[in-house]
Amino acid sequence: AGTVLGAGQKTLTVTFAPTDSTDYAPATASVTLTVNKATPTITWPTPKAITYGTPLSATQLDAASSVAGTFTYSPAAGTVLAVGAQTLKVTFAPKDSADYTTAAGSVTLTVNPAPSFTLAASPASMTVTQGASGKSTIAVTALNGFTGKVTLAASGLPSGVTASFATNPTTGTSVLTFAASNTAVTGVYKVTITGTSGSLTATTTIALTVNGFACHVGYMIESQWKGGFEAAVTIKNTGVKAISNWTLTWTFANGQKITSIWDGTETQSGANVTVTNMSFDGSIPAGGSFTGLGFNASWNNSTNAVPTSFAVNGTTCK
Repeated sequence: AGTVLGAGQKTLTVTFAPTDSTDYAPATASVTLTVNKATPTITWPTPKAITYGTPLSATQLDAASSVAGTFTYSPAAGTVLAVGAQTLKVTFAPKDSADYTTAAGSVTLTVNPAPSFTLAASPASMTVTQGASGKSTIAVTALNGFTGKVTLAASGLPSGVTASFATNPTTGTSVLTFAASNTAVTGVYKVTITGTSGSLTATTTIALTVNGFACHVGYMIESQWKGGFEAAVTIKNTGVKAISNWTLTWTFANGQKITSIWDGTETQSGANVTVTNMSFDGSIPAGGSFTGLGFNASWNNSTNAVPTSFAVNGTTCK
């Protein structure tokens, strides 16, 4: 009793010594005992959660056994796992393979997202005029415990337009100012805003339109009678560059129809009106106004609303 047998077929033998040795002789007997291989006990505590980007190491791959042997892990040390609940597996090969079987175990490791951030621009589409500026707010949103400062930069700017941030770097929001010089190149541009914090980067884009001039349109009904009215229109160039030819557009809201016009050439399609300059009145200097445009039109004798929006050469006037 107390003997630990090796695995395999083992013979147990017993010798019997009778108390009455006068009348009885000693006797022996035997049986065969099958000793199965033992399964080693693997102890593997659930590892603490890690952050994405952390390679597997002995900190997570730390299984132990009650006997000597070799552990083989899957995934192996050095592997970078995806975010989420990941299963780690181990196979144990005992050194004493005659008496022990191989064993397997597993644990679940939680991989948390790495700290990061995103950028957003408001507004994400804007227009600046030569000689003027425009602003957009860049917001930094921290993700997964990110606490760093983000340095902002702008790329893709047209010639003559500069970008500045206040504040920079930032942990929350920064006001981006686009400043267009008097000679800024006009057009539509995709400006990329890049935020950098250590090895982390994020981007957002702004659709930037640079206009060559700005304008204001005045519209005044000077007289009105049953079935007709007379209106005067003023175009003011509020930009820094003169325009040599202009096209003015607006939309009537109540079915008005132009019947005659002076100091301009008019076409009307439904409610949409387009007026172009005459050969002698197309130039409007920077800061100057053209006041000669007027027209007669019909109306419905009920409502004669002033148009709410005007554009000169495609630029909405304010």
